[in-house]
Amino acid sequence: MTVLILYALLAGSKATKEFSDAFLRHTALVSQLHLSERLVKPANLDEEATASLELFCDEASAILSSETWKDNMATFQCSCDVADLIDGRLLAACLKDKTLGRNESYQSLLQAMKAIGSGSIGDENSTSNGSQGMFVTCDVELLASTFGHQNELIE
Repeated sequence: MTVLILYALLAGSKATKEFSDAFLRHTALVSQLHLSERLVKPANLDEEATASLELFCDEASAILSSETWKDNMATFQCSCDVADLIDGRLLAACLKDKTLGRNESYQSLLQAMKAIGSGSIGDENSTSNGSQGMFVTCDVELLASTFGHQNELIE
């Protein structure tokens, strides 16, 4: 879900590549660190990052509350734990320090972005698997039908 929302935000010029890269690194860290291991000092997000985060939250909320999402989770017998979808302090730290979170999980998330057609968002010099600029097409109607949600970001 994170990858698809970031794709939609990037495609609609609603988020910067820097924000998207930081969010992917944040997601990689959230998946690997227990809450007690995320002792990060509070930091403020700038206006642009705050606006992008609000849009991300709006999209995530719309997707998670859709009937299609509920049906797909039941059909595919998936569990979806979104309790740690966003850790604001960790995201702020990733925005501040571009070296945080560059791990295997981050590489997998970059590959997922590549698969759906995102342009290069990572710092190619810092990625371990040599991810290059990524441009392929993405079926936007398929994205919308998968989530059972369509708005100006996914149109």
